[in-house]
Amino acid sequence: MSESDHEERLLDRRQPLLESRAQPTSMSLPAAVHYRLGRLAELAAAAKASRAEIVAMLITEADLDARSLSRRILDYRELTVADVVDPLALPQADPDRVVVPIVRPGRPRRRPRA
Repeated sequence: MSESDHEERLLDRRQPLLESRAQPTSMSLPAAVHYRLGRLAELAAAAKASRAEIVAMLITEADLDARSLSRRILDYRELTVADVVDPLALPQADPDRVVVPIVRPGRPRRRPRA
């Protein structure tokens, strides 16, 4: 990153994290991981957690040890779709493939009231 790309932001260390200024991010996830994130959101419905909040929570819990992180990244790179999705919870296209629903980014649309 060049110096012209570098910006700084002053943060109050005592401020509650959820009240601190947000930084937009854009990333693509493998479809199986995106599906799993949706499942995590369903499981966290009682806490009314958004997908962004789940990702942020997982990041804050990540170990900041470089060797441990490197090992976990290498392990992640070896995962298969079957390691990430529950094939019993999804329709199967055939014995080797599952059908993963596509969830668009953003909040789910509200259903019209009857």
